[in-house]
This record gives sequence, C-alpha cells and structure tokens, in this order.
Amino acid sequence: MDTTSANRTLPSSASERSSTRAGFFSFGLFLSAWAPLAPLAKLRLHLSDSQFGFSLLCFGLGCLLAMPVGTVLASRYGCRRVILSAGPVACLSLFLLAETGSSAVLVICLFLFGSGLGVTESAMNLQSAVVQRAHSEPLMSGFHAWFSIGCIAGATGVSALLSLHSSPEFAVACIAAILVGIWCYYGRYFIAYTTEATNFILTFPKGRVLWIGVLCFISFLAEGAMLDWSGVFLTTIKSFEPSRAGYGYACFAVAMTLGRLSGDYLAKVLQSRRLLWGGSLLAASGIVLLVVTTNWMFLGLSFALIGFGLANIVPTLFLAVTRQNVMPIAVAMPVVATIGYAGMLTGPAFLGNIADLLSLPVAFLTIAAMLFVIVATAKVAD
Repeated sequence: MDTTSANRTLPSSASERSSTRAGFFSFGLFLSAWAPLAPLAKLRLHLSDSQFGFSLLCFGLGCLLAMPVGTVLASRYGCRRVILSAGPVACLSLFLLAETGSSAVLVICLFLFGSGLGVTESAMNLQSAVVQRAHSEPLMSGFHAWFSIGCIAGATGVSALLSLHSSPEFAVACIAAILVGIWCYYGRYFIAYTTEATNFILTFPKGRVLWIGVLCFISFLAEGAMLDWSGVFLTTIKSFEPSRAGYGYACFAVAMTLGRLSGDYLAKVLQSRRLLWGGSLLAASGIVLLVVTTNWMFLGLSFALIGFGLANIVPTLFLAVTRQNVMPIAVAMPVVATIGYAGMLTGPAFLGNIADLLSLPVAFLTIAAMLFVIVATAKVAD
C-alpha cells in the first residue's frame, strides 16, 4: 500500500488513534470470550485432547486462509468495510460455539470464527501500520495494549457471567451487544479509501523480515496456548472448576496489558533486543512455574509472568517491520502477521498432539524451550 496516499485520507490524528485502539479492543474482546467457553465445549462434547486439538486446528486454518484475503480486501475497499463486515460473522460463530452439541458443527463454527477473526485482524494490522508510519513516536505497544484490555474484558466478563450461572449463550449475547456499540460509534473513523494497493500480492518475505516473522510465530504460539489451553490445563491438571477456568487467562491478560501500557516508553529508552531478551526469559520462567506449582496464588503469578513477558515481544517486532527497508511496509506487515498468527492458530493443535502423546505439562514446557530462540536471535529487531 502507498502509505502516503493513504495518509491523505486518514481522519484527524486523535480519531485515527482512537479508532485503531477501539478496533484492537473489539478484536481482543470477542477473541478472549472464547477462552472460558473452550473447556465447556470440550466437556460438553466429551472430546479428547487430540480431538479438541484438531478442532482448534480448523480454527487456525480458517484464520490463516482468511488473513491474506482480508489484507487484499482492506487494500481495495478500506479497513472500515472489512472490519464492519467480518466482525459480525465472528460474533455469530461464537454464539453457535457456545451452544452447539455437535462435533461437526463445532469444527465448522471454529473455522468460520477463525475466518472472521483473520479478516478482521489483517485489516486492523494494516490500519495500525499506516497510523504508525504517520507518527515518529512508537505507538504499537499502546495499540496492542487495547487488544489486551479487550482480552481482560472478554475473559473476565464471560467467566463472571458463567460463575453466576448465566448460560454461555447469554454471555456471548452480552459481548455482542458491546461490540455493536463500539462498531456503531468508532466504525466511521476506521480508514476508508481505495488506492493503487489493489495490486497487493502476498509474497515470500526476505532476509530480516522472514526471521522477524519466525520470532512472531513463536511468541504468538505462546499466546495461543494461553488462550486455548489455559482453561483446559487448569481443569484437567490443576483440578479447577470449569466455571472458574477462565480466570487464569484473565491474569495473563491483565499482566499483558500492564506490560503493553508501558511498552511505548520502554521502546524509547531500551534497545529492542533488550525488550525481547527480558520478555522471553520472563515468559519462559512463568511457564515453568505454571507446570510445577499447585498453589492457586502461584498459579496466578505464573500466568502474570507469562503475560508480562510476552507483552512487548510482538509489538517490538511489528515496530521493527515498520522501520525496515527490505520490503515495502504494506507487503511486509501482512506477511509477518500471517507467519506470526500461524503460531497462535496452528500451534495449539500441535500442542494438543504433544499432550495426547506425552502430557499437557510437557507441551507447555516445549513452549518455554522455544522462547529461547527469541533470546538467541533478538538482535534482528535492532
């Protein structure tokens, strides 16, 4: 995309930032609403770890296939139309996920849910890249902080409603009502333009951009494990009640939000590689603590360490993409995001197979080991 021509059609600086934050918040809201519903769906349908992992793979495939399509659509028709069209599809799919009693319907709805999320996220990433390019100061961590705030609201809100014995369908309806309000107010400020970016093609990344994508893959895989497997881990390994299993992810999301709210400042005063070093080591330590402890306070602390550690890894890597000159930003950002989200969306299925062959704790420790790849190659972000 020609960001120069795009910038000429952006709203005012305040509205462009606020709409981007609102978009990330809404994305986090309906994504995290799935976390408390996942263990309920697994129990309701009597699925094994590998069967549930296959279902999550369909979610990931839907998202991965939809992300390049979403980027092309956003380039041609603007982020506004794409977000306001795909978001309701994801909401409808989430409602069906909350009440279905069929494994086949679960798989289909997870694919549709992933597709809606993939299209929405690709449009939001494109919008955030254009807005960041138009400002000299770091904004990425702040944008992603609002995603995390949305995750807190979604996970804790749905968990609280389930704890009060509300039905899963009612919980999803409450989330949908909030989303409609956000889209009605902030939707008018999403980027709406058509440029010569209609020729956008998803190309293979080059050099540094490729490795940034690989590191995003690892970080997103860890985030995806928290989203899809934290509730299952707490119910099956730590003997939590299913209605309270979403609080682990909520602790993770709160800590991630706090980390990202400070991320733009840290990006100014620290080298990018130091942010990646510290974050990766902290997240790996939290995963180890999560596996070995049984005390509920330390379990909460472990989720907080993971969330705070992962908080600024992806924003730091995305910021590096906007500052590199190897590939055009409108090509590099969607490619890196697609590689990264492949970790979030296909990784949990891979972890399900490890859990079935070995154990779920071993699957979590595998993630901790992968985070050391980021430690070893963090200089790619400088």
